[in-house]
Amino acid sequence: MKTDILHTFLKWVSYNRWLAGAMVLVMAVLIFPAVSCSMASKTFSPFSREMVTRNVLDLETADAKVDLDKQRANIERATATLNANVRAHNSKLAVSTGDLDRQDEQKQAIIDVAATVAMTAASGAFNPASLIPIAFGMLGGAYGIGKKKDGNRKDETIVALKAGASNTT
Repeated sequence: MKTDILHTFLKWVSYNRWLAGAMVLVMAVLIFPAVSCSMASKTFSPFSREMVTRNVLDLETADAKVDLDKQRANIERATATLNANVRAHNSKLAVSTGDLDRQDEQKQAIIDVAATVAMTAASGAFNPASLIPIAFGMLGGAYGIGKKKDGNRKDETIVALKAGASNTT
């Protein structure tokens, strides 16, 4: 009787080859998933069919999250700048529109006075003395506008002089 273990095993495998093959196949199917690494396809490169492990996927995910956070910060910064520019534009537009409205009101007042004088003259009841209050009103308006503009100019000169004096001390 032979006590050679290898010879006995090979003889058994030869006699039960289908059973041995099935056992090897079942063991391979059960052991392979336990010893192999889990793999997934790259999610950040849609045209790549490269398979990566969980560690590599986690690193790529962290890098992508950092990039997305940077993009979000840039977008928020750009949005804040845009909103500030829109507010500045709207305030300048309001000032300009207000100035145009004021000028239109002044022009309309002059046109109304001229129309009143023309209608009075056309009706035959024109009295040159009635123009005196209108003339004084217009002169008073011009005087007020001139004083305001002159005061603004003087204020700017004083501010500039004070700024120059404070810079030299």
